Amino acid sequence: MACRLKGALAVLLQVWLLQEPAHAAGRHLCRQDENVLFSCGIRSKKASLCVSRSSGAVTQISYRFGTAAKTELEYVANASNGLHFAADVLPAAPGASVRQVWFVRGDVRYLVTQCVGGECSREAGLTVLRRGHVVSDKTCGEADDDLVGFDRDVVRFGSGMTDSASATDLLRLEDGHNPIERLYSAGRRR
Repeated sequence: MACRLKGALAVLLQVWLLQEPAHAAGRHLCRQDENVLFSCGIRSKKASLCVSRSSGAVTQISYRFGTAAKTELEYVANASNGLHFAADVLPAAPGASVRQVWFVRGDVRYLVTQCVGGECSREAGLTVLRRGHVVSDKTCGEADDDLVGFDRDVVRFGSGMTDSASATDLLRLEDGHNPIERLYSAGRRR
């Protein structure tokens, strides 16, 4: 009996050790009191969208880019500052759609994307646009610890705008006119 109990405890301990906490170091740049909306690695850095809640309602969305040691860029949207993020979903390739969330700072648009279904040329990316022109376009989502799916409790992407919904005014569905065809062209692998 004691041997069986020891064996069961050993198995439980192994399972517990293998489970990764929601805020595991290195996976994202969200704080302990935030939920991850989206996160992916770009070389040694991370791009993370983080959500703060109060009584279940989304009170703040933050974008952070950098490392755990140094945040290079942060954008925060909440009710008091009047800022927001935008979201859109567009067809990309046969049977594929690109989910996108962005914010604008001056004449620069920072865009995180995820391609789902069909023949996606890449799983996810981070693109910087200045006055509509691509300044930087990096593939992310290639590391095993990336969290490239958008949190469905905050935004539910369908196949188009009519069947997509946001749970907060801090993330508004709108037509972004982003150059998805250049970022996710059929057969283009990075």
